[in-house]
Amino acid sequence: MFGDDPQYQAIADGLKALQKARPVFPSEASSRVRGAVEAAFAPGHKLAASLLAALGPEARRDSLQALLGGLKPDWASLYAGDADPHPQDRALGEAGARAVATFLELVFDAPGSVTWETPTPLPHGMAERELEGVAVQLRWQAAQALEWRFNRFETPGLTKARAFYAAHREAAAPKQPDIVAAELAGLIRNAFRDAPAPAPGDLSGSEEGDEPFEYAVEFRGRDWRGLSVEFLSRHGAALAFFSPAAFRYFIPAYMVHHLPGPRWNADPVFNLTHGFAEADKGAEGSLDWEAAARRRFAVFTPPERAAVAAFLAWCDAHDPFEDPRIREALASYWNR
Repeated sequence: MFGDDPQYQAIADGLKALQKARPVFPSEASSRVRGAVEAAFAPGHKLAASLLAALGPEARRDSLQALLGGLKPDWASLYAGDADPHPQDRALGEAGARAVATFLELVFDAPGSVTWETPTPLPHGMAERELEGVAVQLRWQAAQALEWRFNRFETPGLTKARAFYAAHREAAAPKQPDIVAAELAGLIRNAFRDAPAPAPGDLSGSEEGDEPFEYAVEFRGRDWRGLSVEFLSRHGAALAFFSPAAFRYFIPAYMVHHLPGPRWNADPVFNLTHGFAEADKGAEGSLDWEAAARRRFAVFTPPERAAVAAFLAWCDAHDPFEDPRIREALASYWNR
């Protein structure tokens, strides 16, 4: 349908080309990182070469993100409580670990400081908007690496990451758009005020891949009332991987932050209705999504169920695109 549209094709080609955009960090900060890396590692060291390449003229967005992917925490080991979740880092020594942390600090500071050399212009400021979002993603990746992995030594980058996380774990309640939404937010908070936090080992509902463990570690020990909209948006898919206990405890945060408007990547409506809509009834032999949903929601108390029903009814009135799914879920489960 859109493939033959020249404007659409130009945008698609431009977005693809932006994967090759070159990040240009402030020269003074880049020089400081380069000096730390060269002093800490022997010439030809593989990690050092990758760090230096990310600062050089051949640097690219996709290679930088791949490098950060290699520096990410071992979420499964962290969730399991391993005494040494990153044994490979011992070979870095203190100087090497500090050099990596200095590089991560540079990336953390990307929003507002990094500029981009783009190979292909895009219409209507699309490149600027896309790359502004990339800089925010880079900050999150760097913060995760500092908070959960490169934290053996106190560094300026680690201090920034800790402050960043603290701000997103102790955020103010969102401002609601009107009195009805404010009253609904109060109803949700009151209904879930006594919901117990999940046990430290009971947050992940899946063991497939790294993602479930990442969410489990990031949410473990957190009070849902203080989580920021940015934190929840960054972890928007967590609801699909939570255990029933974790889903019950954290779903009110997603509901309360959804009321001001869907400004984010999370979708509590889908996660509260999936399995009950007619569209979810699969062919014979497919997973019984309704049975899975009923097991997940079985731990909810009557006041919690009533709060969810009120939330979905509000969404039904404010989001016509979700009408069939919401109404079917209300009729077949939440209002019963």
